[in-house]
Amino acid sequence: MIVLNIFGEFFDENNSCNIIDSNTIIEYINFLKTAKPNANFVTINSYLRGIRAILYYCMELGYLSNFKIQLLKTEKKIKITYTDCELALLLKKPNMNSCTFTEYRNWVVTNYLLATGNRISTICNIKIQDIDFSSDTIILTKTKNRKQQTIPLSRSLILILVEYLKFRKGSSEDYLFCNYCGKQLTREGLEKAISSYNRNHGVMKTSPHLYRNTFAKKWLLKGR
Repeated sequence: MIVLNIFGEFFDENNSCNIIDSNTIIEYINFLKTAKPNANFVTINSYLRGIRAILYYCMELGYLSNFKIQLLKTEKKIKITYTDCELALLLKKPNMNSCTFTEYRNWVVTNYLLATGNRISTICNIKIQDIDFSSDTIILTKTKNRKQQTIPLSRSLILILVEYLKFRKGSSEDYLFCNYCGKQLTREGLEKAISSYNRNHGVMKTSPHLYRNTFAKKWLLKGR
């Protein structure tokens, strides 16, 4: 067992387990930081969880005095978002007289991502019929919790979608965002399309999920 093997590197097997206490765990943490220099807080905590389960069982059996084993508190990293300068580059509308359908569609998708914060998997499954232009809402049929949701759409996004559908055409049963053949986009295909679109506009951040982070940040800054 990996957890026991690592703890065995620190704790002499000739010692009795009943000498293990909170100070032992502190020394073990220091050992991990030194002996496993590439181990981050998450990795160290995984080692602690493993040995904690074993030691707590020993406490239940009476082999050890009871004491608490605390995990390390990890600092939460600030989520990366798109800057206003990057958004200005990404949201600049392409020349409708010379751009390809794919470039135009990616621009529309970019606007949609920033305006809704939807996941890529959700976007790939939106059909034209899911949009209610009379109420400026859209029904999301595929979500992470597998429950349908109806969300509002901003008026500016509605205008973009109305224009887009004039070019995209298709029936109500068709998927909103399609490839150049009119077929449904896959998650991987849309992720690659967004990555390429961003690079072509001088933005080296290429993760579609960053739009979700940016949406949340903008939403919070507006005090909602």
